Amino acid sequence: MHEPKDPQHMTDAELAEALAAFGPNGEPLHPPSATSTPPDGPSFSRVRIAWPGAKVQLTFRLDQEILDWFRADGPGYQTRINAVLRAFVNAQPRRRR
Repeated sequence: MHEPKDPQHMTDAELAEALAAFGPNGEPLHPPSATSTPPDGPSFSRVRIAWPGAKVQLTFRLDQEILDWFRADGPGYQTRINAVLRAFVNAQPRRRR
């Protein structure tokens, strides 16, 4: 089995590929069948989340079904939301300031 990469060490292309596997509501675009084997590529189900650094506390609104989807895997849902947002930002072209 392929050892999952730490997201911090994934390229922007690998992160973008991982995000592209999910639709706007967090559902897999191509759910695996019961007989299929998982691909060796990036997958959120096998990625270790290990981003150091200070966090900023804030309040924002999410659609209930988005929050439910992240909470379904138990504790750490806020870290998973942060990971998805970080992957999205990293997959974008760099902005000029």
